[in-house]
Amino acid sequence: MNKKFTAVMVAASVMAGAFFVSPGAGRTYADAASPAIRIDVMGKTVQADAAPLVDHGRVLVPLRAVTEAFGANVQWDAKTNTATVRKWNVTVRFTAFSGVAVVYREQPGGVSQATDRLDSPMKLHGGRAYVPLRFLATQFGYAADWHDNAVFIASTLGKQKIDTLYNGDLAEARINAVSLGYDPQYAIKPMVARNVGEADGMTVLFREGEALRFIQIEGDLAELVEIKDAKAVVTWEGRLSGNKEDRLRSFMKRSWTESVGTAPKPSGDYVYYNSGIFGETGWTEYGVVDAAGAFTQTGYKHYGFGEVDKETGTLAIAKKGEKRSDAVGA
Repeated sequence: MNKKFTAVMVAASVMAGAFFVSPGAGRTYADAASPAIRIDVMGKTVQADAAPLVDHGRVLVPLRAVTEAFGANVQWDAKTNTATVRKWNVTVRFTAFSGVAVVYREQPGGVSQATDRLDSPMKLHGGRAYVPLRFLATQFGYAADWHDNAVFIASTLGKQKIDTLYNGDLAEARINAVSLGYDPQYAIKPMVARNVGEADGMTVLFREGEALRFIQIEGDLAELVEIKDAKAVVTWEGRLSGNKEDRLRSFMKRSWTESVGTAPKPSGDYVYYNSGIFGETGWTEYGVVDAAGAFTQTGYKHYGFGEVDKETGTLAIAKKGEKRSDAVGA
């Protein structure tokens, strides 16, 4: 889909990560007395029973342990010595001793395929497979690091933004969620948006009190986006008809077609946010959509040629007095 405004387990022995170590380091296989690797995924510690391998100046970790913590699905083909890792719409295929990995991404409009070179090929040792962790993590949009005999997998957002996203001010949390929605992952087979017009912009609807899931509308396509592992994941899509106002009413009345995934059940008020760029001008609009699909504007900002030329109302993705209901631990 055109995003204008952006814009690991069922197999035995699979999981890994490659990182630089001291220059000149050769190949070293750790023995059974070596301490277990500590794996930290999104701030939570997961224990692994296999030590890392050092191969020509890089560290590799066991694939299976990291994939389990990573939340992906792994399949192992013993005939071809191939590990296939899947999460959301991304599939990565490693073959033992091969210097490349094949990456498939299912996106609106079809599946892309890329053959990427690895800094270190997948290794088989002690009944386990080892692959470059940093490469694997990057394919799913995560950052990875290695130090003090520990592997760290984390969101690229950074701690402050993650804390805000899950526990912070409602309006600020929504801003972070919207920014993730510009480049989502897909838990379903994605459709292509039609009738996309620059003048309509991108519309986002948040159920009252929530920041961790929202509806995103571009052209005739509505998506339910849920925040999982600090990523935006599309779990439903449906088509809406008519102009921008018609689409709001159609969504609130559940009058969509070609529904894929588990459909939302609109009720009550939704907080509205719309933004776009049209030629040399752009805008952000804020408001509330009621259960009937009627829209009330609460704030608006327009700019042209880099300068704000109109600003009215309250410029926040929140209703006056609205309280957050979905903070983690709430």
